[in-house]
Amino acid sequence: YWYSNNMIQYTDYLEDTVWCNDRSMNNQSSNGWNPNGGSTSTVLYFKSNGNSRNLTCQNRNDRFSVNKENGNGALRYPVGLITSQEISLAYNGKSPLASGNYYWGFSPNCFSFNYAYGYSVYTAGNGRSSKVNSSDGVRPAVSLRTGIEYMSGDGSSDTPYVIDMDS
Repeated sequence: YWYSNNMIQYTDYLEDTVWCNDRSMNNQSSNGWNPNGGSTSTVLYFKSNGNSRNLTCQNRNDRFSVNKENGNGALRYPVGLITSQEISLAYNGKSPLASGNYYWGFSPNCFSFNYAYGYSVYTAGNGRSSKVNSSDGVRPAVSLRTGIEYMSGDGSSDTPYVIDMDS
């Protein structure tokens, strides 16, 4: 709804990015989460838990995109949420993701006993694990199409990014 009312006229300037919601398990933590039985009282970690900087998305079903050529074709619009890997790559003591607010990312973190956890962006721009019932906000992410140039702004509500729409 938000995209169709606020962004639809800019779609030609955006790339059909693959937004990876990597739901594959961390190999070191199968901990009894076995489809043939086993304990479910241990934590199940997803690959994104290790803050890997690898942007590869292993499973095609986890590659969210508009077009099926690049991913799974499950999106209507080329917009997603930032992944834990992208949060990790952006944070180096100071982050362009810092907004003073918590907001959700797209990566799952773990199942721990009675709770599911996902990744969100902390106020300073670094990643954190949050229970999925947390009231973090949402900041949609888009990728500019090749050739579109950034002109100014820092992404805040006071000085939003401005792009050269004539390029």
